[in-house]
Amino acid sequence: MEKIYLAAPYGKTDKEETFKAVNKAAAHFISKGCCVFSPITQGHAIVQENDLPDTYEFWDKHCIEFIKWCDTFVILMLDGWKDSNLEKHVIFAEGIDKDIRYVMPETI
Repeated sequence: MEKIYLAAPYGKTDKEETFKAVNKAAAHFISKGCCVFSPITQGHAIVQENDLPDTYEFWDKHCIEFIKWCDTFVILMLDGWKDSNLEKHVIFAEGIDKDIRYVMPETI
């Protein structure tokens, strides 16, 4: 079973819309038989219900551990993906030889 880390821009987006788009993408990959970790799906829900920050700095170490876990690092190319902190995680994933895929949301 392919293990996917599903990344998307979050900090400067409409967070509810991003949450919905990422969940749709996660469902797509799960329906194809993949095991998916989506930090936005998990983190957004946790932040909404608890007193935790929703910043890159707070969640970065958590994300790094799941990037180490995955086989494939998937970037959902939502608006703002090029101007987000995703590049830092892409560089980390490349450095540990992860397969990296860029996916347009329209293709899901």
